[in-house]
Amino acid sequence: MKMPKFLRVLKWTAIVLVGLAVAGTLTVLAVANSQDGSVKVLQSYLYGKWKREPNAFEPLEPPRDRVRADGVRLKTNFKYDQTYPNSFMDIWYGSADTKVKRPTVIFLHGGGWFMGSKDMGDPMAAGGPNGEDLPFGFIARHGFNLVNLDYALAPAYRYPVPLEQLNNAIKYMQDHQDELGLDMSRVIIMGGSAGAQMTAQYGALLADPAYAAEVGVKPSIDPAHVKGLVIFSAPLKFSGFKWRMNAMLWAYLGTKDLETSKQARQVDILSHVTPNYPATYITDGNQADTFPEHAKAMAKALRQNGVDYVFNYYEPSEALLDHGYSARLNTKQGRDNMEKAVAFMQQRTGVATTPAAPAGAVGGAGGSAPAPRL
Repeated sequence: MKMPKFLRVLKWTAIVLVGLAVAGTLTVLAVANSQDGSVKVLQSYLYGKWKREPNAFEPLEPPRDRVRADGVRLKTNFKYDQTYPNSFMDIWYGSADTKVKRPTVIFLHGGGWFMGSKDMGDPMAAGGPNGEDLPFGFIARHGFNLVNLDYALAPAYRYPVPLEQLNNAIKYMQDHQDELGLDMSRVIIMGGSAGAQMTAQYGALLADPAYAAEVGVKPSIDPAHVKGLVIFSAPLKFSGFKWRMNAMLWAYLGTKDLETSKQARQVDILSHVTPNYPATYITDGNQADTFPEHAKAMAKALRQNGVDYVFNYYEPSEALLDHGYSARLNTKQGRDNMEKAVAFMQQRTGVATTPAAPAGAVGGAGGSAPAPRL
């Protein structure tokens, strides 16, 4: 018996819909498992929403110079290099007088190596949760000039390009330190998340010339002039993650081999800590969205190599702290951590005005806490 026409239509409609669903599913899976696909899709969506390009050779806004209500002077969008996009930096001066000698803090933002900037996408950045009470202003008010760097984003610009840009920026600051009002003989390098990973890796470049030669980035600064590192919530080893994190790592490194590739071996910072590694302040939250085990392992590696360090960690019983806790100065632990980090920087650069935590300390709010098992 011949099938009624409407049933034939329903049958073929169902076949087409199932086919489209299968094709759509296969497309999604292909994108998700490709080296760059998911990152490109997300990056395109975000930057389309923000109405800007992820990588640009011109700043989003013209350079500005203003003195904030707290007395901190902010000068924006210096161009530190011509080679790569996003080669811009802001300087937060401790006062309106840019000629006052202060140590220099260099900050690298986070954003998974594929998004974010000195202005947005990182809780420490100018568009973060603190309004005018920004971590950068807090640091500057405590005796520093802070340089906030942009760098090129993956997958268009892969590892080690951001490390090259950090190195180029440091050279620019040294070459122009008088006109910029920067003291490049007392430098702290600081970062959050992806920027903290790059901070930690630059420390390894400073400590080991053979490793620097392997990576292809020879530090442009005398290691003796880098007085310390400040590492907030860094992934310090790239293997063992789930898909979401892997997608960012694939795009940054340019390979899906996060175990044995040359790139994976180079970014395993825990394997590149040596006795010459810079003094380090390290912290992280305690939730599943961040890397507390990496921070604990880093503290162990620093201790075993005799490196001066401060490891500041708050147990979950004290507070549940996520990946960006260190930027929130309006919380007890966020403020306490920043005060301890600033004390470490003051001590290392010789301008301490508040007591610094002792080297190797593991602290929580309100005093020392027992060291976690490492």
